[in-house]
Amino acid sequence: MQRRFALVPVLLAIVLAGAGLGSVGPAAAAAAPGTEGVVVDGFGGLHVVTYGATPTITSFNRVDYWRGWDIVRGVALRSADPTTCASFGGYTVDGYGGLHPFGINGKTPPSKPRDGPYWKGWDIARGVALVPLDPRNPDSPPAGGFVLDGYGGLHYFTIDATVPRPTITGAPYWPNSDIARGLIILTNPGGYNGGFVVDAWGGLHPFSIETKAPEAVVPGSGSYWPNWSIVHGGTGLPGAAENGGLTLDGWGGLHPFTLGTGPPPDVSQVTISAYWPNWDIARGVSMKQKKACP
Repeated sequence: MQRRFALVPVLLAIVLAGAGLGSVGPAAAAAAPGTEGVVVDGFGGLHVVTYGATPTITSFNRVDYWRGWDIVRGVALRSADPTTCASFGGYTVDGYGGLHPFGINGKTPPSKPRDGPYWKGWDIARGVALVPLDPRNPDSPPAGGFVLDGYGGLHYFTIDATVPRPTITGAPYWPNSDIARGLIILTNPGGYNGGFVVDAWGGLHPFSIETKAPEAVVPGSGSYWPNWSIVHGGTGLPGAAENGGLTLDGWGGLHPFTLGTGPPPDVSQVTISAYWPNWDIARGVSMKQKKACP
């Protein structure tokens, strides 16, 4: 089923960190404006989130939506052409591994991947992340990406067949334990900067990409709920001055974590357009450097 979504900005200051859902942590230095993205719910609905920025995203088009069926498991935004804004959009992933392109602000959705995993009838896909043609360039279109399964397995899909798949080492794996929930791939001007698998309790598990590992998570900077499977994804903060990212709980709350020496993300800079208290329905989050796409 396809449905077009128009966004009504509802600014909620509900996000955030600490040990409890919806609790708020201390403020830090203001962010450099420039990060926006989306949270996806279990039915496929897309909801804008920003970090230290006024959103340029005003609507979504050609979105696959499954009313009343909690089957969507993640979302990934792709970079748009910085001049024409062509392919301004992204992908959602369903529980079987199917990838569904969507457009933003009336732009044509990106092309569907050439291949990728698919588990017909088995709800085991848990997240998705894209890898760029040029990891040094924040405007680079994707070469492909990875679908994360519930055990921690990473399964590549191809968008541009001329670019080889990046090598990932050290990723976690939990055989026969459906505990993985999100995938974060980090880049900087030097190229890949490693990544993390997010588990259902909020744990962040690092891995290397092309031998480059991420900076360590600052102890105590993330949120963790042992034995409660409430976390459903995570994202970096490209375009922001802070060094870290956000994890997503099932109610739509976003919880900051800090990498290396920081500076830490500032929860007062986060704005979300949807929150579902006591309803575990948020399923993924993805942030990109802000683009002035009309």
